[in-house]
Amino acid sequence: MIILTPRQVRIFLDFYNNSEEYISLSFLADKYNLTTRTIQSDIAEIRETAQSYGIDIIAYPGKGIKLTYESSELFEQFYQLTTRKLNSSSEFSDQNSRVKFLINYLINQNTYVKSSDLADLLFISRSRLSSDLKLVRKHFEKYDLEIISKPSHGIMVSGDEANKRFCLIKESIYAHPIINLDNSESLHTQSVDINLIGDIVTDAFFRNKYKISEIVLQNLIVHVYVAITRIRNKHRLDDEEMSTIQSNYYHVHKIAEEIMVECSKRFSLPVLQAEIDYLAINIYGKKEFDDEDYITSQINDMIFGALENLNTIYNMDFTNELDLRISLGLHLTPLLIRVKNNMQFDNLSLLNIKQIYPLAYNIATDFISYIFPGNNHITEDEISYIAVHFITYAEREITSQSKNNILIICPYRLSDTFLMRQKILRDISSVKQIDVVSESSFEFDDLDRYTVVITTEKHIAEKYPEIRLVNYFIDNFDIKKIDFALRGLTHLEDILSKFDKKLFYKGPGKSKKAITDTLITLVSDALQLDDSFAKSVLNHEEKTPSSFFGNGIAILHPEEPITETSFIAVAIPDNSIQWDYESRANIVLLMSIEKNNPKAFRLWSLLAELITNEEFVNSHSTVKNYEDLEVIVNSIYSKLF
Repeated sequence: MIILTPRQVRIFLDFYNNSEEYISLSFLADKYNLTTRTIQSDIAEIRETAQSYGIDIIAYPGKGIKLTYESSELFEQFYQLTTRKLNSSSEFSDQNSRVKFLINYLINQNTYVKSSDLADLLFISRSRLSSDLKLVRKHFEKYDLEIISKPSHGIMVSGDEANKRFCLIKESIYAHPIINLDNSESLHTQSVDINLIGDIVTDAFFRNKYKISEIVLQNLIVHVYVAITRIRNKHRLDDEEMSTIQSNYYHVHKIAEEIMVECSKRFSLPVLQAEIDYLAINIYGKKEFDDEDYITSQINDMIFGALENLNTIYNMDFTNELDLRISLGLHLTPLLIRVKNNMQFDNLSLLNIKQIYPLAYNIATDFISYIFPGNNHITEDEISYIAVHFITYAEREITSQSKNNILIICPYRLSDTFLMRQKILRDISSVKQIDVVSESSFEFDDLDRYTVVITTEKHIAEKYPEIRLVNYFIDNFDIKKIDFALRGLTHLEDILSKFDKKLFYKGPGKSKKAITDTLITLVSDALQLDDSFAKSVLNHEEKTPSSFFGNGIAILHPEEPITETSFIAVAIPDNSIQWDYESRANIVLLMSIEKNNPKAFRLWSLLAELITNEEFVNSHSTVKNYEDLEVIVNSIYSKLF
């Protein structure tokens, strides 16, 4: 088992994110406000832990400290193992995160929990846990809940189930997205559930012709979502809590019953009368107790305005995505508090999100800029949490077909392709249908009936260039190939045409400002762009926390699509340059998306492949001219088309 402290994980990430650079002890000491001796001790523990994975951290006299590794695969495995536990627990290095976790963890337990087990779970001392529990108790007091203890057994939360649910919602426990990049499905689990619940609740009010406001509807969906989640985990309302239902509620009781019965069917849960009664009271009470709304009208208006602004920038309309607006509303309420009190969250998956989902991250940046106008202190970490909410919706907007269906041509029976089909459906959520035919049954006209046609037979792919060749046991590379085709990226020229010799620079670059100015001038002269382009790029750079995307790569771009064509300009300075406080850049890209074309944002998907490719990341040391760059880019993308 890999056991490093949160600080040691961060120090390892400093080396990971700047693997081509030397880092000084003084830099790390200043960053973490520690002595160089403490930093040396941490590095020694990291080195000892990582050595079994072929990883070493070596000090070079006169240069600094650098991370080295023997195997890229083992190096990546160590990274995933090191950060996974911290990612899944939302990072416990600050007290606010631990208190949120403890509230959620304790309320969801059915039995006593020992303090020693909690301390081990959070990687903290018993004394620090005691301090955290004092704050948890203060939170619980607001909801008539208390922590009770029993000798030799531990502690647990005592109080009414209705109060526990109210605490979970008001403390925004369900608002924090859970990020696990090892399983992309987990990113969307909450939105799928809440979307289905939203449909059930909305349909019930339509059938009964019962008028409610948008704010009330959103809060009722949250209520039902929490109820279903609690029931699933065997936390149910006591019938006695709902025993005094008033006659005033009977006219909404039918709606509540329809909602809970349908939810019980969809989620395979028992129909509980207490849950129906509680929902009926909640529906009726929304007319009287608006001050208890989970998503206020002010928050809703802010989100709606921000989504309208995104539509102006990206030509993508998210305003009708009710589940997205609810998840953003639940997230935004505690974020406002964190920003006000300077307690913003860290996110160890920050660079992964920026590299894998760069479009969603940029959308989140513009969303935050609207919510917090003129505030440049919102961290990249917080923006990356917002980005998680936009991933599904951004992908949906740029997908080339509304109905994504796939045809597989292979010599196997339908039953023999089960694993192949399951792999595609699991890894590409937008796929709606997969059909299988033999070569003898395939007709050329089938190409027009399917979004993507793939085959396991090499001679078929050679005969029909439109057909993608994949392995029978589909690997991640095949998934990328299929996903690109579904997005409408069908030809190598789709990406190669975005590069141009006139948009390439190799030479001196003493500072971030110098290389930025060089790129802007290069592009403006080559494409005859006016001053508005430069102004837009610089404005975006000013408002974004960092345009560094890891792997020694920085990406500049305008605030919104303003050019007639899409392009990618590349600058490779002779020496790495300090990009921001923590990072140095070896390669700087300036990209622009053509205006009035939402599908053009597919370029971000192509770019994500580039900035995570080891050959491109290391190209700064091998590329001497544009022709060298062209060879590398062609080599990377030709495999995907």
